[in-house]
Parts: sequence; structure tokens; C-alpha cells
Amino acid sequence: MKLKKEVSKTNHTEKFLKEKLIFSGRYKESRDLLEVLLEEKQEYCFQEVDSCINEFLKRKVN
Repeated sequence: MKLKKEVSKTNHTEKFLKEKLIFSGRYKESRDLLEVLLEEKQEYCFQEVDSCINEFLKRKVN
């Protein structure tokens, strides 16, 4: 039986502008939040965006 090797497509970290991330299917549920958290003209990788979302959601509410 042959085992298939999993090839990681994320050898390099792709970065995207705010507009592309907001309209991507991956962040469909977080569009409003990303509109506020991300800056225009700055590029972000998925890991950075996920980190921003998680930090915001974990903040203490007063």
C-alpha cells in the first residue's frame, strides 16, 4: 500500500490586503470585526489575522 505524502502549501507565508481578507470566505463571519481591527494598505497573513481576532475576543469586558 502506498502512503501519500502531505505537501504543505504554506512553505512561504502569503500576505493579503485588508480588502481581500474581508471578502474571503474564510473570514465571512468576522467581516465587521476585521473592518475595525485591520489597517488599510497593510498586508496580513492568515496567522496574523487569526491572532488579532483571538486577542480581541479574549479581551476582558468591563
